[in-house]
Amino acid sequence: MLALNHIHKSFGGFHVLDDVSIHIPPGGLVGVAGTNGAGKSTMFAVACGQIAPGAGTVHFLGEDITQLPPRKRAMKGLGRTFQIPKEFGSLTVLENLLVASPRATGESLYSVYFHPRAIRREERQIRERAEEVLEFLNLAHVAGKLAAGLSGGQKKLLELGRALLLSPSCILLDEPFAGVNPVLIEQLSERILQLNKERNIAFMIIEHHLEALRTLSNDLYIMDQGRVIAHGDPSAVLDNPAVQEAYMGGIV
Repeated sequence: MLALNHIHKSFGGFHVLDDVSIHIPPGGLVGVAGTNGAGKSTMFAVACGQIAPGAGTVHFLGEDITQLPPRKRAMKGLGRTFQIPKEFGSLTVLENLLVASPRATGESLYSVYFHPRAIRREERQIRERAEEVLEFLNLAHVAGKLAAGLSGGQKKLLELGRALLLSPSCILLDEPFAGVNPVLIEQLSERILQLNKERNIAFMIIEHHLEALRTLSNDLYIMDQGRVIAHGDPSAVLDNPAVQEAYMGGIV
């Protein structure tokens, strides 16, 4: 579904990514772990189109998207969240989802004048879809509140909700559990597994919470100093002495 092939990226002569290849199969749950500075965030930025690779290619659903901008990748069904939530704080939780929906009819001046009924029908459908997503994420009770007032965990759920409004086939999650209390970690994990099982949405998850990755992912990559140093079954990878040495000085 999503394939990063032999990705290289340097900044000022410093090699941040060195021949990185990561593949996500349809319906996969792929975890990516590594210490700070391992290159995980840069890899995500390349996958989403925020940064162009120095070498290598990115394919999505069989298409080379290496040159596509982030917006077009999102429209093709590649969604993402951020380590630090980027909600529109002055909008309500519901409005945050509404603005994330890819509208078509109402964005044309011609349609505004000649197809007002179609626009109203489309906007009603978008609102219903947004309300369904909020209910699914257990955020319906805060739908009318300003997003700036949400807890850290609720903001992570909101980010996932905005990605879902794109009807994605693959979502990249950047440290979804960072700064989140254990109750919301469990809730977020359940929603990820449910989306994967029931809607066949693939996920790639960057996370420092190793036990969460062991539980969630069925395929785990470990990065260190810009390279993939291990890949495979999560439990086997985390028990690898080389991984333990690179990740936590021999203790994972």
